[in-house]
Amino acid sequence: MQDTLGCFCALGSPLVTELVARSGAFGWLCVDLQHGMGGFTDCLAGLQAVAAIGIPALVRIPVGDDALVTRVLDAGAHGVLIANVETPEQARRASAAAFYPPRGARSIGPTRARYLRDGYVAAAAAHTECIVMLESPPAFEALDDIAREPVTGLFVGLADLVLTLGGHLDNPLHDPLVRRWLESTLTACAARGLTSGVFSEDVGTAVELKRMGFDRVAIGLDATILMNGARKQRAAFDTAWSAA
Repeated sequence: MQDTLGCFCALGSPLVTELVARSGAFGWLCVDLQHGMGGFTDCLAGLQAVAAIGIPALVRIPVGDDALVTRVLDAGAHGVLIANVETPEQARRASAAAFYPPRGARSIGPTRARYLRDGYVAAAAAHTECIVMLESPPAFEALDDIAREPVTGLFVGLADLVLTLGGHLDNPLHDPLVRRWLESTLTACAARGLTSGVFSEDVGTAVELKRMGFDRVAIGLDATILMNGARKQRAAFDTAWSAA
């Protein structure tokens, strides 16, 4: 199960990204260039650090930034996670930027990825991931059409999806509409041979999502892990101090 559990790295620190990878707690990471605090150079350094550990590293990209899709793949990312895709056209553009012809329109450059292994360009179609995030009702209205585009996976942005519905649910899986959207994502992925993914820091929700059949479940965020670890350490000290 561990290999399917992941963590988002949004602090923009290559060292933090490396330490999260070295913790052994996760089977994949996603460097966040949508909401993350770092830029492309930080992302590159993070990818270089994680490469030695041998777990897949995705990069989250804002929708419509086709040039950045190509740049992070050239930098050595295993794949891209395209945020807030709502139309098949957006999915098609992202895929075109991610794949070399004839599947896409990505151009060849003298960049890091080409020197990581022999035959990178020829093998890229089989190894590159282009996963689109579904985070709003319009995305699920267009779900079947999006799934027909040449992407490799669908990823549900559960927190933003709940937010678009007008608020925060204690347990989003108890909402019939959200549940139906999640199930329809799994159905579309199964029908098209796509990877399914979802994010939830709530471990109870994450377990249920895994049991539903999602391939990848992100259960961590570097900032939250840091804050929770600090609080846990302080609480442990306070308990020990009281008992002394």
